[in-house]
Amino acid sequence: MKESALALLSLRELLKDCNIRFKSTEQAMAVRCVIKRKKDCLVILPTGGGKSLVFQLPVYMEKTLTTVVVIPFVALIEEMLERCQGLGLNCQEWKRVEKEEAEVNSECQV
Repeated sequence: MKESALALLSLRELLKDCNIRFKSTEQAMAVRCVIKRKKDCLVILPTGGGKSLVFQLPVYMEKTLTTVVVIPFVALIEEMLERCQGLGLNCQEWKRVEKEEAEVNSECQV
């Protein structure tokens, strides 16, 4: 199945809405770029443009792969964890510890 059709079907399954579409052509192109995994993707979309879906949908489609998402604003981390949990995605929050120990918060499986 072509990436475009597979992405749209997966989007509808993930969000449980058989009529939903991508917010923009650019969002759909970004998702297809990530799904293909042939090159690095830099995605710049406006606020509300659907950037989160660009990593969430491929994670949903290929559950065995690992995706690392860097969230530069601490205030957004909890919101992103909750959103991913709500979609049934597995996730881990990595935190820096003062004692040079790596701590993984395993309460959340996003």
